[in-house]
Amino acid sequence: MKTPAKLQKLKKAKNILPFILSILSAAFGFGFNYVLAKYLGSAVFGDLQYLVSIATTFSSFFVFGLSWFVVREAKNPIHNGELMNKVFTIFFLIVAYVAPILFYILYNYTTDIKGDLSTTIFIILVALVMAINTLGSSYFQGVGKYYDSIIIENIIPKFVIFLLTIVFLWMGTLQQFSDNYLAYYLLVYGLIAVYLIKRYFKRFSFTLTKKEYISITFFFGVTITYSLTTELTKVFQGAFFNDSSVLGIISISLTILNLLTVITGVVTKLIQPVFAKLKRENNLDGLIDVYRMSTRVCLYVCIPFYIFLFTQGENFLLFFGESYTLYPMIIVILALRHAMSELSGPTGTMLSMTGKEKIELINGIINIGTFVVFCFAFSYDVVYGLCVALLLSTTIVNIVKYIEVWVIFKRMPLNFKTFLGMFVVFAVNFAAIFFLQYIQNYWLWFSISAIVGVALICLNFVIGLHPKDFKKLMRVDN
Repeated sequence: MKTPAKLQKLKKAKNILPFILSILSAAFGFGFNYVLAKYLGSAVFGDLQYLVSIATTFSSFFVFGLSWFVVREAKNPIHNGELMNKVFTIFFLIVAYVAPILFYILYNYTTDIKGDLSTTIFIILVALVMAINTLGSSYFQGVGKYYDSIIIENIIPKFVIFLLTIVFLWMGTLQQFSDNYLAYYLLVYGLIAVYLIKRYFKRFSFTLTKKEYISITFFFGVTITYSLTTELTKVFQGAFFNDSSVLGIISISLTILNLLTVITGVVTKLIQPVFAKLKRENNLDGLIDVYRMSTRVCLYVCIPFYIFLFTQGENFLLFFGESYTLYPMIIVILALRHAMSELSGPTGTMLSMTGKEKIELINGIINIGTFVVFCFAFSYDVVYGLCVALLLSTTIVNIVKYIEVWVIFKRMPLNFKTFLGMFVVFAVNFAAIFFLQYIQNYWLWFSISAIVGVALICLNFVIGLHPKDFKKLMRVDN
């Protein structure tokens, strides 16, 4: 029989493992993006990102909010082991209805793909297998096996694609790899999708209640809020402005910013089922405490990163080659957008996991609506217009969500002590980072910045006025 001390150690190990796996996943993802961006140039890299972004966007329509429903309901005993049968049944019905519509639009009206049958088919198929991958990953996350979720959704596909990238680079046929990029995506994600379907889909089941169908529809708003506008930024840039170089810079800037999700993404995924559990227990104080703790932990990591990007963003782009430094303000604008999202905390996650998915649908409409409006408003600026639109829409929807949480739970989401702690962290970090931009030698700057950045992240957990936050995160039981 395990003692309480041993159980506590096992819980900590369970919560640390996702961070380790996410770092490994980020290394693989960054690795193949670096090789492609460095050796193919911003224009070709932008074209590849355009195709993948369309597939990712279509994947969001196929999933239709089912992934959030799976996370929330995975441990709910009322489904009696039938949850994934129900979910995959709905999923295949959605695909059967939506796929022909998306195919028609893509084949007949999309820039650079119009009339290209093979590319259109590949995009639809890649979107399909990516969506299945997302549903399987969500199930693992919902049952408390987030490490399996990372392995299925990130480690395996990113490692294989990274390995293929290195092999083709070594053979001197990287261009051939890029010409068949979607085919390799389909192969990698397709094998995982076959495994997931074989393991978790046993039969068609239509036993979801009307309330659950409505809940899934509302969760689609969550999908829009958290993923669709970012991908649409790349799709719009490629489809309407048709500037592959700018698209390449936007894509590599987002790749750099995605490094932050090594920590913030893990924190958010860990607390999703916790929010659902605390809601079922009607523990409102616990909800707010977890919300504040997770916000602080994410900011401890993000603040030094943002300061580097605000003051020295061009140096990060230079790492991928001179062609990515043509418009350095792109990464600054996107970093500011990312910061606005992190500053408000996981409001959307909290709302969606506590039965407020209807409100999240409204938030999704606000987000996509303001994004489209600002896209038209700034369409005269073919370089920065879409990035500014993304920044403004993200800022507006996160302010709205913060106010909603305040009203619904009848208490201020982030208290004064949290704000004060973040101010202290920002002041100390800014003083340590700002003057590094005057180092002339690039690799000397890179080395010192890496050391300073890691040291500041560790220091932030001490000076942020909540020194027990990391221990609390390690004790989270999802």
